[in-house]
Amino acid sequence: MKTWLRDQGISYRRLAEMLGQSGSSICLKVNGRVGWQADDLLRLYDLFGLSSDFVLGISSILVTRAMHPAGSAFRSLDTGGGTS
Repeated sequence: MKTWLRDQGISYRRLAEMLGQSGSSICLKVNGRVGWQADDLLRLYDLFGLSSDFVLGISSILVTRAMHPAGSAFRSLDTGGGTS
């Protein structure tokens, strides 16, 4: 996540603003000292299409919603909603 943020030019402070959190909270989460919450993971998916596995460091493979062959249908299945 740290490398992805750097590659995207997104600071911890900017991500914190986008998630409605403090910069120190994001710093702790990115550095693995505090766990990401389910709401964080959903918001990161909504904002950037990032999988929870990627954010949590379970997978180093970046697969975003836009890369998935099912496109936007993937998002609706992933969030439990219908097609939109």
